[in-house]
Amino acid sequence: MSQTPATRDDVLSLERELNKRLKLEGAKDTGICPIREKLHTQCFGTRHGVNKIDELIRQIGLQCFERGYVLKDVRDTYFEIKDKYEELCESMLGYGIRRCIQGEAKHNKIKQRIQQLEEDCTKLTKTVQELEKEAVEKEQKAAEEDEQLEKEHIAAAEDKKGKIAKYKNDIKERLASHRASA
Repeated sequence: MSQTPATRDDVLSLERELNKRLKLEGAKDTGICPIREKLHTQCFGTRHGVNKIDELIRQIGLQCFERGYVLKDVRDTYFEIKDKYEELCESMLGYGIRRCIQGEAKHNKIKQRIQQLEEDCTKLTKTVQELEKEAVEKEQKAAEEDEQLEKEHIAAAEDKKGKIAKYKNDIKERLASHRASA
C-alpha cells in the first residue's frame, strides 16, 4: 500500500484493466460467477496477510469516520447478500437435482410398466393366435363331421329309397301274381 492517495486516473485505469480482464476471461455479468470472483479477489484480495479492501476501508475511515463506517456496512451487506445468494443457489440446485432424480425414477417406473405391458400384449397376441388356430381347426373338423354325417344320411336315404323301391316291386309282383292266380 502506498502512503499517497490514489488519483482519479489511477482508479479509472484500474477499472479499465478489471473490465478488460473480466471480458477476456469470459466472466458472467450477473449471478454467481467464479471467474469474476477470482478477478475481484486478485484486485482487492489479500496482500501480506491483510485484506486490501479492509485496508482501504480503514484508510478511508481514518480520513472520514462516517465514510469508513458506511463502506464497512456496504461491505458487510455485500457479503451477507452474496452468502444468502449462494445458499439460495445451492438450495435451488439441490431441489433441481432431487426433482431430476425423482423424474428419472418415475421415468424408469414408466419404462418398466411399458415393458411389462408390451410383454403382456405379446403373450395375449400369442394366445389369441392359438385360440384362432384352434377355432379354425374345430370349424374344419365340424365341417368334415357334418359332411360325413350328410354323406351317411344320403347313403342311408338312398339305401332306404332302394329298399322302398324293392318293397314296392315285391308288392306289385305279389299283387300281380295274386291277381293272376285269382
